[in-house]
Order: sequence, then C-alpha cells, then structure tokens
Amino acid sequence: MARLISIELLKIRKRTMTKVLLVILLAVMAMLPFLLYILLQQPVQGPEFQQQGAAMMKELADSLKFPGSFVFTFSILQNIGGILLIILAAGVVGSEYSWGTVRTMLANYPARYRYLGAKLVALAIVGVIGMLLGLVAGTLGSLGVTLLMGEGISADSITADLLGSVAMDFLRTSYTIMPYTALAFFLSVLGRSAMPGIGGGLAYSFLESTVAQVMTMLGGWAADVAKFSFDSNIKVLMALNGASRVRAGVGVGVASDEMVAFDPWQAALLLLAYSVALAVAAFVIFRRRDVTA
Repeated sequence: MARLISIELLKIRKRTMTKVLLVILLAVMAMLPFLLYILLQQPVQGPEFQQQGAAMMKELADSLKFPGSFVFTFSILQNIGGILLIILAAGVVGSEYSWGTVRTMLANYPARYRYLGAKLVALAIVGVIGMLLGLVAGTLGSLGVTLLMGEGISADSITADLLGSVAMDFLRTSYTIMPYTALAFFLSVLGRSAMPGIGGGLAYSFLESTVAQVMTMLGGWAADVAKFSFDSNIKVLMALNGASRVRAGVGVGVASDEMVAFDPWQAALLLLAYSVALAVAAFVIFRRRDVTA
C-alpha cells in the first residue's frame, strides 16, 4: 500500500495540472489582500453612502490586518482550495481512463481497493500540503497589507493561544473541503472520466448554496431539507473560525449565535458521513466494474 501511495504522489507531483492549480492558489491567496487594499483606497461616492460605506470599508480593513486576518484568509482558502481540489481529485481519477493506464495498474496491483485507496490517501496528503502553502501565502499577503496600512507588527501578538487557534481553524477548514473532494472522486469513478467529476463537482458547489438559501426562504419541509446540505453544515463549522480570538478581542470574526444555529459536532459527523458514503460508493462501483480502459 505504501508503494502505491508513493506512486500516486509521484504522479500527482509530476502532473502539469497540479503545478498550475498550485500557482493559482498561491497567487489568489497572496494577491487578494493587496487587491482589496487598493479598493480601500478608493473614495466612497455619494453622500448617502459615505457613512455606510465608511463603516464597511473599516470592517474590511480590520479583516485584512494581521493577526485578525486569519478569519478572512481561511474563508478564501476554503472557497478557492475547495474548487481547486475538486479539479485535482477528478483529474487524478479520471485521467487514468483517458490515458489507458487503469488496466496496466491493476495488472501489477490486482487489489482494486488498494489502487483506489492509494489515490484517496495521496489526494489527502497533497490537499493538506496545498492548504498549508495557501495559508502561508495568505498570511504573507496580510502581513504586507498590514505594513502598507502603517500598522506595526509586534512579535508579542504571536502567542501560543493564537497559534493553537489558527491550527484548529486550519484543521476545521481542511475538514470542510472533504465532502466536495469525495463527490468529485465519486463522479469521476462513476463517469470513467475527469469531466463528470469536474463538471458535476463544480456545478454542485456553485449551485448548492443558492438552492439551500431558496429552500430556507420557503420554510417548512424545504427548510428542514436544506439543513442537511453540504453548504449549511460547512457554514456551521466555518463560523467557529476565529471565535476564540474574537472573544479575546483580537481581530474580526464571523462567529455569532445566529450563524451557529446547528450543533457543530452534528455538522461534522454529517459531513463525515457524506464523505464516507461517497468514497464507499466509488469503491463498490470500481470493484464491480469491468475495466476496459
């Protein structure tokens, strides 16, 4: 199994797609704070919007300042990282069919669950590494913006409590990407191609939030169903990011009683159940399928 995982890691590392996706991730995470800083320098037009606009600009500025910027950084990382990992997961599985290497790999490693399991483990490892690099890029961007704002950066602000809170936020953010990755993985196995995984995974991730919001507005059973969506439960966990720092008076947070409407443990277990169910379904389909590629 370890040899299979190392092979999958090597294939992922050598892929041009992986390098392109990594460049996109790092560029977005590092440059977005600077682009928003440029936006902050623009004057608010119209006297009727000056008071409200000034308040919004101040809130945005506070969200970009280190160390309170971690909530913003993790929010962007969850969105961008999730999209890119959907593409990578679908490519890792689906490209094997288009390349015609599935049968070759299974001839050398007949245990299909090990072959597919190695891909999942390799994706998890690469995903965590990518998220860490994205976090570093986003942190450097926020540090740069903080200096441009004329704010000092004190080493005293980097405490053990801050590092512990950031570590928990990182684990929580990485966890929320898992069901979308599992969905892309499943769809690629089902469709024997990368396109169903990429198209289906991205379409679901983009449309789900809107559909869940509409169902919530309708109320009744529709609102109850919406509570079981990926997006609704991900928001429960993401709302906890930065909560301890906000209580301590450091930075800007997104946690509130209204946003944490569900039990976080229930949300976490539900997301885990979805991910496991999708992965198991992919394994069952792949195990029973006659490999022709």
